[in-house]
Amino acid sequence: MMKKEEETNTLTYIYIYIFVYIFKINMSKKKKKITFTNEDLQQLNAVSYLTKCDSVLYIPRDTYKCYKNGCICCAYKIIVHRPNTTYNGNKCPPNQRPEMCLRILDTKRTKGNAALQNTNSYGIYKNQSGVRILTIGDGDLSFTLNLAKHIPKCRVVGTTYLSKTEFKSVYSDAENMLNSASMLSNLRIIHSVDATQLGKKKSPLAHSSETSYHKIVWHFPCIAPQNNNAKINSLESKRDGQNEEMNKNKNLLLKFFSRCHHVGVPGGEIHIVHKTKASYSHWNIIELAEKSGLLFRSCVIFDKTLYPGYRNRKARSGKGSFPCHDARIFIFTLPLVRTLASPQRPTTNCLNFITPLDEHDEFKKCSTDTLKSVVKRLLKGRITNHYSKKKDGNNDNSNNNSHNSTSNRKILGKRKKHHSINGDKNNKKKALLSSKNIF
Repeated sequence: MMKKEEETNTLTYIYIYIFVYIFKINMSKKKKKITFTNEDLQQLNAVSYLTKCDSVLYIPRDTYKCYKNGCICCAYKIIVHRPNTTYNGNKCPPNQRPEMCLRILDTKRTKGNAALQNTNSYGIYKNQSGVRILTIGDGDLSFTLNLAKHIPKCRVVGTTYLSKTEFKSVYSDAENMLNSASMLSNLRIIHSVDATQLGKKKSPLAHSSETSYHKIVWHFPCIAPQNNNAKINSLESKRDGQNEEMNKNKNLLLKFFSRCHHVGVPGGEIHIVHKTKASYSHWNIIELAEKSGLLFRSCVIFDKTLYPGYRNRKARSGKGSFPCHDARIFIFTLPLVRTLASPQRPTTNCLNFITPLDEHDEFKKCSTDTLKSVVKRLLKGRITNHYSKKKDGNNDNSNNNSHNSTSNRKILGKRKKHHSINGDKNNKKKALLSSKNIF
C-alpha cells in the first residue's frame, strides 16, 4: 500500500512539474516584447503624416472593423508597408489581393445588395443639399457617376481631359456611362477640361452654370497623353509617367493648385487621392499645395470598397487598373481670404458643408500607437489568410482568430468549424509531445 501511495505522489509531482513548466514557457512567450527597427518606424511615420500642420491620419470605421475581424487587406491599407520586424521567428504575412477583403467576399455572398442601397453617403462624401462638387480627370467617369447616384442632393460636375470622341475611343463602355450620366438631374459632364486652365474664359468649364465649388476632387493625377488617337492608343501611352516625368507631374499639380483659388469657394476643400509608396511619395504633394496657398488639413485612408462602382483606370491607355491599397486622400482647404501671400487658417465650422472629421462617427483617429498595434496583430498571427486553399496544419492562428470575429464564422461556415476542430487536435498533440520531450 505504501508503495502505491508513493507512486501516486511521484506521478502527481511529475504532472505538476509539467504543468508549471508549460505555463512558464507560455508566459515567457507572452511577455516577449516586439521591438521595431528604425526603418520600420520611419515607414510607419511616412504614411501617417502626423508631423504636418498638426494633422492626423484618419481611418474609416468600416476599414478598421474589417481589419479587427481579421482582414489582412485592410491591415495593409493602414500600415501600407510590410515591416521587417520579427516575433518568435515569424515575419508579417504578405498582403493579399484586394478582392480577398472580407467585405468584398461578403457582398459577393449577398450579391452586392447591401453596398448599393446606401444613398446617404459615398465614402467621405455626405448627401448634403446645396453642395457643389467638381471632379477632375475622372478616367471613365465611374467615380463621378456613382458619386451623383449615391448623393442625389449634391450638384456634381464631372470633367475629362479628353474630348467626347476621344473619350469614346479610349473607353469601351463610354457610351453606356454617358447615357447613364444624362439620366441624372444632379450631374453634368464636361469634356476637354484642362486642370491647369480652371477659371479661365477659354476653359469649357467657364460655360457651366456653376462658377464656384465647395469640393474639388482629383483621383490619381497624372500627365495625360497627346490629344490624338494615335498617341492615346500607342504602346508609349500604356506606361505611367512616373520617374522620368516626375517633374512634369509636379508642375501639373502646382498649376492645378494655383487655379483652384479661382473656382473654389473660400474655405472650400481640395481632395487629392494619390498613392504613397515610392516613387509617388517623392511628388511631395503637401509641399506643392502649401506653395500655392492651400492649407493641409488631414489625411484619410482611401478604401476603394467604400466607393462601389468606382474603377481606377490608367490615364494613358484607359485599360487596366493599378493597385491602390496605399492610397490616401489628401484634404486641403482654401483660405477664407483669397490671398496667396498670407493665407489664414479657416475655423473648423466656417461653412456648413465642412464638418470636422473628429465629429464623424465614420472615422477614427490614427496615431503611431495604432500603427504599431496593427503590426503587432500581424506578427502574433491574429490576422491571417482565412481563404487559403493550402491543406496544412499551420492554420492554428486562424483558428484562434475565429473566436474574435462572428462575421468570419458566418462566411466560412462548416469549413471553418472543420479546420478549428483539426487545429484543436493538433494543439493537444503538440502539448503531449512537448511534455514527453521534457524527460
